[in-house]
Amino acid sequence: MTEEKKKWRNLARKDKVKIVSIFAAIISIGLIGMAYKQFMRFQPQDYTIGTVTKIWKPIKGGTKVAYVYFADGQEQYGNVDLFGFEQVAKPGRRFLVSYPEQYVWEGVMDLSVEMPDSLPLPADGWDERPQFLK
Repeated sequence: MTEEKKKWRNLARKDKVKIVSIFAAIISIGLIGMAYKQFMRFQPQDYTIGTVTKIWKPIKGGTKVAYVYFADGQEQYGNVDLFGFEQVAKPGRRFLVSYPEQYVWEGVMDLSVEMPDSLPLPADGWDERPQFLK
């Protein structure tokens, strides 16, 4: 006894609605996530220094870099993809972090901009990207 694959035209209306709803929900969630990222990117940004705390590989996806930074007197955490920066991103190294002024927990570390150890952490962050990095 072999089971036949059900064809779209043979499915009940209720099953078709269920399948279309699932696909619509998946697409909507993806679009909302992309819109949120764009919204955060266009907010006024402040800058600080973040320190790599660990490098790890989740079950799915590529290798990640976990980091910590200070903004508005609070410790914030984040992670970014390691892809392309395997040689420079090591625990303890410092890199530039940009974060929206109103949403300090949404900081993003830029692994292409390594910060010297001699540079002190800015108390309240920099309002503009530091001149020596431009």
